[in-house]
Amino acid sequence: MGYIYSVKVADIGSKHVDFDITVLDPDAGWICDAHTLAFSFLCDPIMKFMDDERIQQTPLGQEVDDDDLLDSSFIIDNAAGFIVNSQVVSGDPGKQAVLRVTVSHSGWLEQLEKGLSWESASCEDGDPAPWSGPLREPGDTRLEVSDDPLEGMFFVSSSGKPIEAYEEGCFVVPAFGPKHYVTKEVATEEITLDDVRHLFKGAVRIVGGTGGFKGEHVGCFLKGSPDSIGIYQESRDGSARGTIGFPFGDLQSVGQAWYVRRIRDSAPGRPQRTD
Repeated sequence: MGYIYSVKVADIGSKHVDFDITVLDPDAGWICDAHTLAFSFLCDPIMKFMDDERIQQTPLGQEVDDDDLLDSSFIIDNAAGFIVNSQVVSGDPGKQAVLRVTVSHSGWLEQLEKGLSWESASCEDGDPAPWSGPLREPGDTRLEVSDDPLEGMFFVSSSGKPIEAYEEGCFVVPAFGPKHYVTKEVATEEITLDDVRHLFKGAVRIVGGTGGFKGEHVGCFLKGSPDSIGIYQESRDGSARGTIGFPFGDLQSVGQAWYVRRIRDSAPGRPQRTD
C-alpha cells in the first residue's frame, strides 16, 4: 500500500494535537475531520516506531499494537472512545492542512512530540461506531489472564481452512497482537526444539528475533527444526498472513500464549459522550 499523507506534529496542548498534514496521493484521500482518520493518525507512531521504547511504553502504546491498527474494525469500534473532536483548522484539505484532534485524556498524546513526522497510509474508515460508557482514560481497564487456552484464538483445519470451533489436531492461531497475550511458563535459556515440541500446532508467544523482527510476537507453532521455530501469523480480518522463522539462538523466551482479557472500568462519574 502506498502512503497517502505526510504527517508532522505541529503543536501539542493539554488535550489536543495539531497535525500538519500534506496529501501525497489526492486520488486516495483528502484531509477530513472523521474521527476514524484522527484516531488512526494518533495511533500511527505506535506502528511506525516499533523500536522506540519510549513510544511503546506510553499509555496508547500499551493499549494497542500493530495487529489492532491493521484492522479497520478496531479503528471504527474504538475511535469515539478516544477522540472528542477533530477539525480542519487551516489550509486546503485537498493539498495541505492542519488537523486539530482533541482527545479524551492527555495521556493519549504522550507518544507524540512536537516535530515528530512520518508518512501514513491511514484512511478515513467511515463513521465511528456509537460509544457507550465513559470516554477512555489510561488505566481504565483491568487486565485478567484467561485460564482457557482457546480464548482469544481462531482455528485452522489441518488442510489450511478456517473452522468455527476447535477440533482435535487443528491449528490454534492468536486472533490479536502480542500485547494481548502473556506466557505463564517459558523456556528462556539455550532454547531447543525439545523445549517447545509440546506446543506444536498451538499458540505461542515469542520474545526475541533480530533486525526488523526483533521484539514480541505471537503465532501458531507451525514447524520446527533443530535450529529454529516457525510460527504462522494471520490478522483477525484475514487481510495479512504468513510464516516467520526464528533461530533459537536469537530468542529470549518462548511459551504458550494465554489471552489477557481487558475489563473496562464502568466508572459512572467519568465524562461520557454527549453527541
